[in-house]
Parts: sequence; C-alpha cells; structure tokens
Amino acid sequence: MLLRTIPNLSPSYLDHAEDLLQRSMSRLRSEFNYLLCDTLSSPAALDDEPEDPDLPIPVAQPVQDFNVVIDALPGGNIRDLGDIAKRMAAAGFGQECANAYSISRKDFVEESVSRLGVRVFSTSQVQNMECSDLDLEIERWNQAIKVVFHILFPSERRLSDRVFAGLAPIADLGFADACRETAVNFLRFAAAVATGQRVPEKLFKVVRMYETLKELLPQIHVVFEDQYCEYLVEEYDLCWMNLGQAVRDIFVELENLVKRDLPNRPLPGGGVHPITRYVINYLHAASFFWRILQEIMEDSAVPATSVDELRPSSSLSAQIGWIMERLNQNLEEKSRAYDNEALSFVFLMNNGQYIVDKLGSSELKMMLGNEWIRGQHSKIRQWLGMYHKRCWAKMIALIQISSEGLGSVLAVKSKLKYFNTYLQDIRTEQKGWVILNDQLRDKIRSSTVDYVIPTYSSFLDRARRELGRRMDNTVKHSPDDVEACIRELFVVATRQKPPR
Repeated sequence: MLLRTIPNLSPSYLDHAEDLLQRSMSRLRSEFNYLLCDTLSSPAALDDEPEDPDLPIPVAQPVQDFNVVIDALPGGNIRDLGDIAKRMAAAGFGQECANAYSISRKDFVEESVSRLGVRVFSTSQVQNMECSDLDLEIERWNQAIKVVFHILFPSERRLSDRVFAGLAPIADLGFADACRETAVNFLRFAAAVATGQRVPEKLFKVVRMYETLKELLPQIHVVFEDQYCEYLVEEYDLCWMNLGQAVRDIFVELENLVKRDLPNRPLPGGGVHPITRYVINYLHAASFFWRILQEIMEDSAVPATSVDELRPSSSLSAQIGWIMERLNQNLEEKSRAYDNEALSFVFLMNNGQYIVDKLGSSELKMMLGNEWIRGQHSKIRQWLGMYHKRCWAKMIALIQISSEGLGSVLAVKSKLKYFNTYLQDIRTEQKGWVILNDQLRDKIRSSTVDYVIPTYSSFLDRARRELGRRMDNTVKHSPDDVEACIRELFVVATRQKPPR
C-alpha cells in the first residue's frame, strides 16, 4: 500500500491510517456503484419491445443508421464517477474501481442484449436444434450483433473512456470485463454454427453470418484494440474464417450428395429428375451471393481450374463446374436404368434442357461461361440424334430403297405392314413420355418429321410409279398422316405444369 512507503510512521498509526483508507475507499466504491446504477432509460435502438413475459422473444429490427451513441448515464454522474475513479486510482485501488464499474456495466450490457431477443446456447444446443429453430436464432443473431457491435459496444467504450479519462489501462480493463462475456457468447454461437453439420440447407444462413462478421471487422479492430481485448479480436477472426470454411465444406457436401444419389427406379416418362431440380435451383439461389461466395472460395486451397478456357478462372466457378460435372455423370447413370434406350435419351434431353433454361436466367451462366453452355446444347443435340437412332432408325431401314430397287409387290406390302406396326407401337409406347420444355418438344417433333417423312415419301412415290394400281389398298398412312402422328407425340406434357 502507498501508506507503507511513508517514512517514520509507527505501526499503530500505519494500521489506523490503512483502516481509514479502506473505509474511505469502501464509501467511494458505494458512491461509485450508486452513480452507476442511476442510468437513463434504455435507448430505442435496444428497446423495441415491451417487457411482458408472455410475449414471444423479439427479433432485433434492422438498423439503418449506426451513427448512434447510447448515453446510458447522466452527464453529471459521469463527471462524479470520473472524480471518484481518480481518487481511487491515486490510492492504489484502480483495479477495484474497474471491477465495480464492469460489474454494473456488464448487467446493463446483458439486459440490453436480452431485449434484442438473443439467448445464450451451448454448442451442443445449437448443433442439435431443429432447422426452423436454428434459422430463427440465426436471424436474431444477425440483426442483434450489428446493433451490439455497431452501437452498444462503441457506446460502452466511449463511456469507459469518459469515466476513466486519463486512466487508460483502467478504462480498458473496465470496458473489457463489462463486454467480454457478451462478445464471447455471440462468437460462440457463430462458431457452433460453423462447426456443425455441413448440410447444403445451411449455406445461405452461414453466408449471411460470414457477411455480417466481415461487415463488422473494421469496427472490431477499433473498439477492441487494447491489450485486454486482443484475444477477442483473434477469436473473432478465427470465427469468421471458420464460417468461410463451413461454406466451402457445404459446397463439397453438395457434390457428395449428388454422388450418393444412386440410380433406383427410373423416373416414369423420362421427366426432370428431383436431383436435377434440387441442385440447379440450389445453385441458382446461391448465384445471388456469387460475389461473396467467390471471395470465400478464393481464400481456400481449391485450385482455380478454369471451366471455360476463354475466361479467367476462379475457385467458385471451378467448384460449381465440378458439381455440374457430377450431376451430368449422375444423370447418365440414371438414364441406364431405363429398359427402353430411346426413353433414356428423352430423360437426358429433359434434364439437360432444364439445366440450360435455369442457367440462362442466373449468374451461373456467367460463372460457367458460354463454352460450357454450348457444350450442354451440343449434348442435347447428340441425345436427340441417339433418340432418332434408337426409336426411328429401324422404321427408316424398312423403307429405304436399295440398289436392287423396291422388290416384289409382296415385299413392298410386307415393308409397309411392318412400318405401320412400328408406327403404332411407337405411338402406344411413347404415350406416357413427357417433354416439359415447349421449344424442345417442338424441336424433337420437327426433327423427327425431317428424319422420317422424306424417306417415307420417296418410298411411296417410287412404289406408285413402279407398281401402279397394285398399291391402291396397300398404303394405310399418307406422309401427312405419319407427320400428324409424330406431332402428337409427347402431347401429355402440354397438360402438365412444368417443374420449377
């Protein structure tokens, strides 16, 4: 103690003086606490809900103007607190003063945060929450942390600096002890989310949390700049990086999800498979965050392989390219589950066209590049060609005119009979097949007409020229009839609502 540094004081005087000092400090501390408790009413930014225990826990409302300072103590109180702090520090009771200050201010900080609807959860509680509950808590967290780190903590820093003016170490200690636990609770919640299951459904919530921490990063380094808060800044940075890693892991999990979706029973009619809709709609939604996702991916160790050689590469485009490649491979495997090869190519065309349509209306097209899109169109054309070969080629082979000519009347009649039978079989077989895209349906019909009708017309024309009236009762379908039959294919799709 300072008293023991004074020379020539007898032990009894020294003990008496120390006792008086202790009593004085106790009185000063009591007065200090009294002044701290004489707070102003809670500010509107932190008190939007009435105190009714029966009301649902509120969610902090978005705050547009963060240039708000909370004056939680009257100006006169701050001056008196400063005078007491100086006296206590001069007497060697600076740390005790800081402790008294932090206990009171900690209560105020915690009450303010509770008014924002934020609750404290353990890591296991966060990671075992139902998805809907977790979504709500993340929404509360996102709104509340902006208010707390933009308004509440800076106001607490300002108040501490005013009360302990000229006593920087004590001011730093008081502020740190008052705000540390609340700051840690916010970071623990984010860390629990970051280290939880990497399910694709969490991507958008995690990205928002990442964006929020990124937005607050400059503020953190200003408000928590002292020695007592240094580790908080390190924890904040680590939490932010872990959220970024969680985003990268979620993309890997999406790729794995596609791998694990094994072929089972083929989809009736060859329509768009649920895995295609899920992946494409998921990536379509993710594309709205492409800038922040690209930043996150660029921070990873994923090699920036170019999907399109004609444009710059990025880890995000590479990751999406891999997912799309996995999806195409998965669809190829699923197509093999069809007993009818022609239907397998209808399935691939439906899914390929769905992918192209969705990509054309999102940022995904920009990320994957025009070359990738052209490749998808090329695949659809190839599948259309294979559909013709597997479905119509046998019919065409029947009526192709060889170098030896038409053959006998009996041979011509036999060919036409088989042609009619094949046509009827195709109509019956493909009655339940679907083409969900109007343009693709028209293209398949028109290209099939071009594939079949010229050969059929040529065969009938030559047969009539060479065999004359002997053909009168042999031709069941005119070229127009056959074309009409082809243009009725996939008509079921016009009565179905295309999938989203």
